[in-house]
Amino acid sequence: MSHHNSLHQLQGDSVEDGMKVPVSALDGCGESFHAADERWKKASTSFFADTGLMALLCHHDHVLWLINMTSAGEKQHYALVLLKYLFDHLSTTTTVGLLYGIGCQLEHSCHKWKLLDEGMLSRLKFGISVFHAYGHQWPCQIVYHPHKCVGFGLSDGEGCAHPYSYHQRLFVLDNQICHFDKKAFAALGQWLNKKWTLCKSKKMLALESLHAIHIDMQTLQEEWAAQAKSNGAKLLAHILSLEKSVQDYQRCVDQLEMDLVNDHVNDIMDFELQCTAAKGLLSKATQALHQKKSALGVSAQTDLYLLRNNKWLQTQTNAQALKHKFELEHIAGSSRHSANAPSGAIPPLPIPNKGIFQLDVDSDIWQDGGPGEGSSEIPHWLADADVCKGIRLMLEVDCCNEEERRLSREQSALQEWFAAEWQSLQGALENAAEYYKYHLQAHMHTLLGVYVDWEGMV
Repeated sequence: MSHHNSLHQLQGDSVEDGMKVPVSALDGCGESFHAADERWKKASTSFFADTGLMALLCHHDHVLWLINMTSAGEKQHYALVLLKYLFDHLSTTTTVGLLYGIGCQLEHSCHKWKLLDEGMLSRLKFGISVFHAYGHQWPCQIVYHPHKCVGFGLSDGEGCAHPYSYHQRLFVLDNQICHFDKKAFAALGQWLNKKWTLCKSKKMLALESLHAIHIDMQTLQEEWAAQAKSNGAKLLAHILSLEKSVQDYQRCVDQLEMDLVNDHVNDIMDFELQCTAAKGLLSKATQALHQKKSALGVSAQTDLYLLRNNKWLQTQTNAQALKHKFELEHIAGSSRHSANAPSGAIPPLPIPNKGIFQLDVDSDIWQDGGPGEGSSEIPHWLADADVCKGIRLMLEVDCCNEEERRLSREQSALQEWFAAEWQSLQGALENAAEYYKYHLQAHMHTLLGVYVDWEGMV
């Protein structure tokens, strides 16, 4: 076990059994969504018996089952009930891909508290719906984003927006959902054709762009694997850059105050404007730093300590902090070309004469020169624009390939279902009593209408 991992575990952070992301990332996701749930509760149990609805939809955005929510806020047991009911209707060999807004939390609970038996859990692949994924920690996005993991194709998990935008009153819910499902069933051929055309178009564009950058697939796969492994450092790099920015802003404020003490201020009004601008930037950066550190939790402090001793990351942090310094220099920019500084100007940071040839990596002089020494060690997935673009295109092509295979299977399934349904209907008509023949013939006419809609599409 490395020194990093041992320290991390001493602080209570580790990767638990069955999970692929550390506890600190899961805690960060959980805290952010708990806070959002507190701020945006849809209803209160003080006024309503039912506070909401949770639906389980198939890949075609058809509602399979709905359950009433009777508590304020979204609880995991609602999702577990729906999953249990789904597996009761599936064979023991069926694998299910689940896209859920807090899929990482649900999987963590299932493994930690054994909420689902191993037979279900081994056939369940968790993911996060695309819209919600961007509210999760970086390690969570790498593992659970449907377009960054294998198995989901181009699925986005946002189908619930369609039926829920369709319904407004509880008492008409059943009829509305039945109507929605019937309408969507008749349009399955059009849906399949639309998905296939979109998939082929996206794949063609991605392949053309991928061939234009002239980087082989093996290199891109290796760089993507390296990027996925580096999520911890990337997650904390922003914290380190904010710390550096706060230090720079603080030095500017201190220097302005020293100028006032040493009577180096010529125009008190300009000085006040400079102080106000500098202190405003310092306040914003300090507040952002505090928020980021609070979100990380105590266990991530070990990571920060270790990353502060990483020389390459320090130079990278210095380069990232440049944009914050440019905010200061923008105020004072015109003063470099004129005798009088403009209103609100802040002087650049001074470079000390003493020890100029013994500068370390944190010295201010490097702030004007970019990454500087050690830039050759920057990974290609971070510094090479073509590699970054190539990784995104490679993942998009992989998703399109998955989508093609899935759509092909669905096309075959639709054709086989229709043939079996038609054959069963003909057999039932031959042996049915007169009373039932009317309903069977009505169903036959419905199937003929579906066939007309699907012909040429499936």
